[in-house]
Amino acid sequence: MRIVHVQHPFVPGMGYQENHLPAKQRDRGHEVTVLTSDVRPAKFDGKTDAPFDPGRYEYGGVAVERLPARFYVGDLDDVLLRGLVGRLRELRPDVVHSHGLLSFKTLQTYRYARGSDAKLFVDVHRDNDNFHLDSLYKRAGLAAFRHLFLPRLLVTADGVLAVNPYARELVQDRIGVPENHVQYLPLGVDPASFAPDPEVREAARERLGVDDSTIVVLTAGHLEPTKDLPELVRAFGRVGEAVDPELRLVVVGDGPGEYLDRVRREVESVGHGEAVDFPGFVDHDELADLFNAADVGVWPGKLGIAAAEGISTGLPIVVPETPATDFLVAGDNGIRFPRGDEGALADAIRRYVEDPDLRADHSRRGRDLAESVLSWDAIADRSLAIYRGERPPKVGGE
Repeated sequence: MRIVHVQHPFVPGMGYQENHLPAKQRDRGHEVTVLTSDVRPAKFDGKTDAPFDPGRYEYGGVAVERLPARFYVGDLDDVLLRGLVGRLRELRPDVVHSHGLLSFKTLQTYRYARGSDAKLFVDVHRDNDNFHLDSLYKRAGLAAFRHLFLPRLLVTADGVLAVNPYARELVQDRIGVPENHVQYLPLGVDPASFAPDPEVREAARERLGVDDSTIVVLTAGHLEPTKDLPELVRAFGRVGEAVDPELRLVVVGDGPGEYLDRVRREVESVGHGEAVDFPGFVDHDELADLFNAADVGVWPGKLGIAAAEGISTGLPIVVPETPATDFLVAGDNGIRFPRGDEGALADAIRRYVEDPDLRADHSRRGRDLAESVLSWDAIADRSLAIYRGERPPKVGGE
């Protein structure tokens, strides 16, 4: 098959779907191209040296073409791509995979697909805290989409792909996509890059300055208010005071300075300044090392791909109770709590701190889940089956 992914943004060297799925499809003998924009969102400044100028590049054996943005809406992080329809006509794909249902790009891919024989699939990357109708123009935009564009899109598109159960519920219940149009294609992880390794663990813990007996709790991602880090700091403080004064917390990533200052003030207010480390943004190799150094992974708020990477590295996880986390704990490999309940969050962390057998069991179960269901190889096979018109068997968390 000739497959074209239409995606914004495309940032080389990250762990996102667009960094792995096209390459795995290419490994299976398909001709794959990614069409993307020349816009680098501000949150990625300083995180990659890759060029964003319009032109043709290659990453992981996949052709990546950067088209100039006709315009960019920063609040939505969305673009209209100059020349996209014309380039699709030149490539003549069998399948167009457009990333983002509520996107200008999907309007463009629809325009191409309705006049061609190509199959069109549109995915939905929404989780437990990134769909907010917090302005009049967003509400008006959604209403216009549902009533003016969605009926036409459903006639042309061959499927809407939800990346987690929350996204499935969202598109069916709030956007109005019929159930028979929706299929499940979860986000994944590279189990070879994120794997338990005792030697890596020993070296990484030595760099952190912790001995074998110290329990390390870790969170990672883009650190911004939806991640609920002050709540994590306070819950961590409770567990440290009640159970283990040597407990350590590692907060990996960067984000808005004002928010990080607030988190650091919270650390000082609970009196655990020396027990909390802020390594900042790290590349993928170092992130895998830090996951190996940790004993428990905690993501108390909005989720990111780092949670799946932690699972693959053997971390038992603590995550909020929401359909968005169903697929992450489908192997009985984690503990969930009501989001915002600091007492319940502290209790979940405490269970792992006090029970090494539970940590070991959930570590093994999580690794099994990553290899069998969440690996990009498994997800690539599932994507190709969907492209062929099949309905793959349900998997854990669906």
